[in-house]
Amino acid sequence: MNAVHQDPARLGLFIATLGRLACHVRAEFRSLRIAWFANRRRAAARREFARLDAVGLRDLGLCASEFDSCWSESTGAASVTRRRIADACAG
Repeated sequence: MNAVHQDPARLGLFIATLGRLACHVRAEFRSLRIAWFANRRRAAARREFARLDAVGLRDLGLCASEFDSCWSESTGAASVTRRRIADACAG
């Protein structure tokens, strides 16, 4: 038998270390899952935005290159510079 099984104090330390490791793994998995869902939402929004024609974009007051900045502002990743996004985020 190895030293961990022979010494109860070392066994307790080993179990505590495994518990901390499990907590870290769970937290990382949760972070990855949140990021994965966020990426899926962004991809779906990008697909919908890509379906808009020039008339639809003009009606919204946007051009095709503005998706990333609009998305960042609406999700809080960037400071809001568009009034309509600021109004929508305010309530």
